[in-house]
Amino acid sequence: MTPSSIMEPTIATSSLDTARTGQSFRVVGIDDADARIQALRFGMAEGADIHCVTRIPAGPIIIRSGRQEIAIGRALARRIRVTGGPVVTGQRYEQ
Repeated sequence: MTPSSIMEPTIATSSLDTARTGQSFRVVGIDDADARIQALRFGMAEGADIHCVTRIPAGPIIIRSGRQEIAIGRALARRIRVTGGPVVTGQRYEQ
């Protein structure tokens, strides 16, 4: 088998603006330098585990990153690529 015939596994990703209340994610990419700087200010680098606390209708997405809850505007959330899991019910996310 030649190196060019080996396919890397793909990871299904979506943007953070598609997050639903109760879902947990891992940040896998941030689309541009400006968004990366903003996300770093919030403590969200690539590889960070985050949890969607709630979505404000026509407003920001409230996420928990570490011990802080942050309101992320939809424009920034669209530029943050995540891979995520199912909604976890009946569990509190306190550290």
